[in-house]
Amino acid sequence: MNNYKTVFIPSELIKSSMGLVFKPNGDQLARDIQASISEQSMNGYKVFSISTINETHNNYSHTAGVIIVFEK
Repeated sequence: MNNYKTVFIPSELIKSSMGLVFKPNGDQLARDIQASISEQSMNGYKVFSISTINETHNNYSHTAGVIIVFEK
């Protein structure tokens, strides 16, 4: 029986208010994280760790997503 489960949640990118740079949609990412935690909780898992994954494009760094490790 596997006591751990790993989920990757990608970060949707949106244009900044200046329209020149893309940035992560923090509101959507938070909703996606909450949905994943709720879903895994119903399956008997709890959050073990959360890590961000960052990317760099053209000297601009942003959060590409989040990895959540759940433990049963």
